[in-house]
Parts: sequence; structure tokens; C-alpha cells
Amino acid sequence: MVQSSKATLVTTTVRDYDLSETSKFLRSAYMGIAMMGVMHVYFKFTQPLFIQALMGVKNLYDAKPIAIYIFGKPAPGDLKKPFKVASMFGPATGPQTDAVAIAEAEKRVGKKEE
Repeated sequence: MVQSSKATLVTTTVRDYDLSETSKFLRSAYMGIAMMGVMHVYFKFTQPLFIQALMGVKNLYDAKPIAIYIFGKPAPGDLKKPFKVASMFGPATGPQTDAVAIAEAEKRVGKKEE
């Protein structure tokens, strides 16, 4: 897969990719918990805690690795790897995986031997 912003060639296994995506999901969940903890302890807000609990369950349900491995949804379409990242200002974007982009990255970087 080729990252569009850096234009580097990344070769990975399905397991490593899924673990990195799960790690990103957990990191965002921990950040939400930390922010709500600060708001509750330092600023004495209680209402956002209820909303954060609901959003945590919703985000858990919407996580792509959980949809594939826990709920058993098929992987084509939106769940096809590499996952596309939702954007607020345009269509979902993701790494370039077409043959032309990979060949161009291999020319620049050099072909990786497996």
C-alpha cells in the first residue's frame, strides 16, 4: 500500500495492519476517557460523562475491526482493507493501492523483497 501524503511504500501483513488499526481505536478511546476524567474531576462537569458513555458504545459498534472479527460482517465494500479514513470536508480517503501508485513508489524507494 502507498501512503498518499508521504508517498512511501509500506508492506505489512494482515495481522500487523489489524493490530495497528485496533491500537489506533484504543488510543482514541483512552483519549476520550482521559478528557472526560479531566472535565469531571477538574471542571466538575457531570453531563458529558453520560454522553461519552453513549458515544463509547456507538464507536465500539462502528469500529471496523470489531465489525469484521466480532460481528462477522463480510469485508468487501466499506470494510475492505486498507480502511478508508472518514473526512469532515470531503470523501473518505485512504492509502493508494492501485498498481500505478505502487509501481511509482517502488521506482522511488526500490522494490521490497519479501
